[in-house]
Amino acid sequence: MKSISIMLLTLSTMPLVYARPTVGTVKKLRGKVTQLAPGAWTARKIKLGDRLKEDTSIVTGKSSFVKVVFDDGSQLNLGPRGKMVIVKVKRSSKAGVIALLKGKMRTTVKKNQRKNKNKFYIKTRTAAMGVRGTDFQTIYNPDNKITSLVTFKGEVAMVKVNESESLAELTKKTIHYKKRVIRRNAKEIEVERTVYKKKPNLTNKLDQLLESKDSVLVKPGQYSGAVDALGKTSKPVKLSPVQLDTLYKNSELKEKSRHKKKSLTIKKDMRFVLKQAEQEAPPEGFFNKKTGDYAPKSGGVIDLNTGIYIPPSAESNFDEKKKIYIPKNIGQIDNETGQYIAPKGLKLDSKKGFVLKSEKKGKKKVLLALSNKLNNNIAKDVVLASKKSVLRNENLSIKVANNKEKYARDSISYVAQSVEHNYNTTGDQLSGDRQFKKSNALGFKIDWNIASNSKWQPIVGLGVKNVKFDDAESQNIGHGSGTLTTLNVGARFYYNQRLNFKSLLSMEQEHVMNHVLLNNSVNSELTKVNIPKLKLGLEFILIKAGRFFVDTELYGFYTASKKSGELKVDPGLGYGWKLGIGYWFNSNYSLSLGIRQQVEDHDIGNSSFRAKDHREEGGALLSLNYLF
Repeated sequence: MKSISIMLLTLSTMPLVYARPTVGTVKKLRGKVTQLAPGAWTARKIKLGDRLKEDTSIVTGKSSFVKVVFDDGSQLNLGPRGKMVIVKVKRSSKAGVIALLKGKMRTTVKKNQRKNKNKFYIKTRTAAMGVRGTDFQTIYNPDNKITSLVTFKGEVAMVKVNESESLAELTKKTIHYKKRVIRRNAKEIEVERTVYKKKPNLTNKLDQLLESKDSVLVKPGQYSGAVDALGKTSKPVKLSPVQLDTLYKNSELKEKSRHKKKSLTIKKDMRFVLKQAEQEAPPEGFFNKKTGDYAPKSGGVIDLNTGIYIPPSAESNFDEKKKIYIPKNIGQIDNETGQYIAPKGLKLDSKKGFVLKSEKKGKKKVLLALSNKLNNNIAKDVVLASKKSVLRNENLSIKVANNKEKYARDSISYVAQSVEHNYNTTGDQLSGDRQFKKSNALGFKIDWNIASNSKWQPIVGLGVKNVKFDDAESQNIGHGSGTLTTLNVGARFYYNQRLNFKSLLSMEQEHVMNHVLLNNSVNSELTKVNIPKLKLGLEFILIKAGRFFVDTELYGFYTASKKSGELKVDPGLGYGWKLGIGYWFNSNYSLSLGIRQQVEDHDIGNSSFRAKDHREEGGALLSLNYLF
C-alpha cells in the first residue's frame, strides 16, 4: 500500500516537473554547488553541462561559484554562500525573473531588442531591479535585509519594496466576495459567493514597481542600496573607482585572497578601466526627512559580505576632477577580489556594525573610539535599524557639511551688520584731541569661499558700510561721503574638524583726520583713505549640537603705510573677534546671529601736524550662508 502511495505521488508530480522548460546551461563550477529541481524532494550536486529548468533553486557553499548561461546569451554568476531561484526565464525577447535570496550575484544581460523594455528582473526581499542590457553586481544579506547594487556597464532601474511583496504575493489571485439575495419559502436569504480574479502577470507587476516615482536609475560606476529602515532606495552615487575596477575584474566572485591589500587613495598616474557616469545627488550626500530621499557620501566602498556601504570619513579629501571624495582612515580593499578590509583590530558585523576583532588590552580604548567613529560614519542607527527606530532617530536629518567638506564646496555668505564706530585722535597740535561716534550705522558684506581640492581654500569678499559722523559738523570738521567699501582676498587652511587658519589681504576705506593750512588758517576734515591690512586669524567651532553650532573668530592685523595727498597713515596694529550662534536648515543653508569687535591704532600726520589714531568698531551680525 505504501509503495502504491509513493507511485501515485510521483506520477502526480511528474507533469509539474516536465512542464517546466529548460532555460540555461551550467558552464563553470567551483566548490560545492547544489540544485533543487522543481518537484524534487532532495537537492543534488550540479555538474558541468547540466540543463536547468524554471523554478530551480541553486545553493553555493563556502568558496564556491557557479556560472549559468541562459539560452538568450545572458550570463549569471552566483558567488560563495549564495542562494537563488530561476523563477522565470523565457527565450527570444521575453523577460526573465531571478530571485536572489542570499549572497552575491554578477549578471551580464544582452540588450533587449524591444525598445524601453526590461529584459531581466532581479528580485530580493527588499528591492526589485529591471535590466535592459548591462553588466552589474547585486548583493543581498538576509541578516540585515540590505540590498546593494553596483552597475559596471549600462543602466539598472532599482526600487525599494516591502518584504511582504514577495514573488508569491505579487502573483497572488485577487479574491472578491459577492453577496446575492434569493427568496426561499417567502424568506430572503443572503448567499455569499467567492469570485477569483486572474493571477496578475509577474513582469507587468514588477514593471509597475520600477516605473514608480520612488525608483532610481543606477548608471555605470554607481552604487545604490535598499535598507530596511528607509522607505526608498538611496540615490545613486559614485563608488570608489579603485574598488569598482577591482570588482569588475573579479567576475567569478572570488573571496578574500592572500594578496596584498590595496589602498583606496587615487594617485595621479592611476588609470581605470571603467568610466563613471556623473551622479545627480550632491557628492557630500543628503537626507530629506520630508520626502525620505537619501544619498550617502560618494566615493565609498561596499563590504561584499554584509552589503553595507562604507562612505568616506569626515577627513577625506575631495577630488575636484572626479567629483568624489577619496576615502581616508576607513580601511582598505583586497588587491585581487575587491573585498573590503576593516582597519586592523576591527571587523564589520552585519547587525552590529564595526566591532572589536580581539580584546587586546593595550589598544582596546583606541579601537573602541575608532569603531564608534566608523559606526557614526556609516549611520549605523539608520542603516542597521528597523523602520520604527529610524522614526525616532535624528542623525540623518541633521547631516550637514562638516568643516572639511566645506572646503570641497563653494559657499557664499551674505552678512547684514549694524555698526557702532568710535574714532579718536589724540596729541593733535593743531586742533587738540577729537572724538567722533556713530552708533546707528549699517552695512553688509558678501564673502565667497571657493571650492578647493586641498587644505587651502581661496576667499574673496566685498563689503560696504555707511559711517557718517553726525557730530563732525558741530566740531567744524568737514565730512564727505559716509560710504566706505572693503575688498579682500585671501585663503584659509584646514587644520582639523574644528579649527581653520585664515589669512586675508584687504583694502579698507576709513575716515582719517586731516588738517590743511591755507592763508594762515586751518581747514580740518575727515578724509577717506584706502588702508591696506594683512589679517591673520583663527576660525574655531566651539559647539556642535545637531543642527545648532557656536563658532568664533579671533584675528590680529597689520596696517601698512598709506599716503593720500599730503596725509600719511603710518603702519599700525590691531585685533578683532567675532562670536556667533547658528542653525542649519538643511545641508545647504544656515543662518547665524553674532556680535563682533575690532580695535586698531596707528599714527597719522603731514608736514603741519602729527596725531595718534584709535579706532573701535563693533556691532551685531546676521549671516545667511549658502553651501553649494
